[in-house]
Amino acid sequence: MAAGQWAGLAAAAAAALAWWLAWQAPGDGLPAAALVVSTGAAAAGLLSGAAPAPLLLATVLALAGWDLVLLEDALAGSAGATASFERRHYAGLALAVGLGLLLAVAGRLVRIEVPLGVMAVLAIAAFAGLERAWHTLVR
Repeated sequence: MAAGQWAGLAAAAAAALAWWLAWQAPGDGLPAAALVVSTGAAAAGLLSGAAPAPLLLATVLALAGWDLVLLEDALAGSAGATASFERRHYAGLALAVGLGLLLAVAGRLVRIEVPLGVMAVLAIAAFAGLERAWHTLVR
């Protein structure tokens, strides 16, 4: 194995350990630390020249994992009627993950030069659309 591959393996092992610890003690700020470790490992992988697609997927899954660990912790003391809330939360998370991955892949495949002001307006419109879709799912 090359030195970069060993470093990648060590970063993946550190991320796995961080997520295991976050799952064991979610109230101690460990989920945020695990998210930072995972995202940092992906950023280091990009800087070292690794393929961006698996790193992008790993980062999105780390963000989803962070959300799910916090959801599980928040619902740990709840009794009974959380099934509806969980279904809505999962639907919103799936929407955000799916749209995020779709936009990221589209951004990697399509190269368009857009002025900053136009990009800001498009980003605001995208966030507004996502918010509207979320509220439609919640109802």
